[in-house]
Amino acid sequence: MDELTEIARKYPTDKVDNGYTPFYDSVFSPHRSEFEKVCEIGVKYGGSISMWSDYFYNSTVYAIDAIEEWYNHIPKIDRVVGFFGNTRIRDDIKKFQQTCGSDFDMILDDGCHQTSAQQIAFGSFFPLVKSGGYYVIEDVSCCLDPHYGEEDRSDAVLIALIELSQTGKLGSCSSHMENHEREYIESNFDDIIFYSQCGDNFQRGVAATAVIRKK
Repeated sequence: MDELTEIARKYPTDKVDNGYTPFYDSVFSPHRSEFEKVCEIGVKYGGSISMWSDYFYNSTVYAIDAIEEWYNHIPKIDRVVGFFGNTRIRDDIKKFQQTCGSDFDMILDDGCHQTSAQQIAFGSFFPLVKSGGYYVIEDVSCCLDPHYGEEDRSDAVLIALIELSQTGKLGSCSSHMENHEREYIESNFDDIIFYSQCGDNFQRGVAATAVIRKK
């Protein structure tokens, strides 16, 4: 068993059942000791915050949530910093930057999964990732469900990411981003690694995640 999965099993997190932990371990394990700042959007029961604190043992872990009930689940342990704010509101993200700075080794969005929120967060937080760092959009297949995005999938962030990986452009499915955000991402992303529980297929209701590496 990989080490991240072993750690995660100690805490209340669905990242093991979704198959994310072995995938993340394969990406991040060579850099574990080097990470100094990581952030997760979305706290819920606080399990994955504790998981990251154990896994990235030299890192400060920042946890963001806009729901007081979930925010109060942030673990009261060293190297964990909470921020109460809504990541679909760009002014809140600016306040986060003013408070917590930039140069993050990894930022992971496991928030509300609404397509608009995922795009706003990606466009706003990607500049806060350091060169060679990672931005992760978890449950990226949720955009295929009309509950989270447009019925015709015209704003599906997954489609935008696939197009970005193939052409270097985000395309028309990035409609919730501002022009300067698209341009910054297109100029500064290096690679995208996708994971789906269905292998190479991405389907509604199937756990999937995307890891974007910054130049």
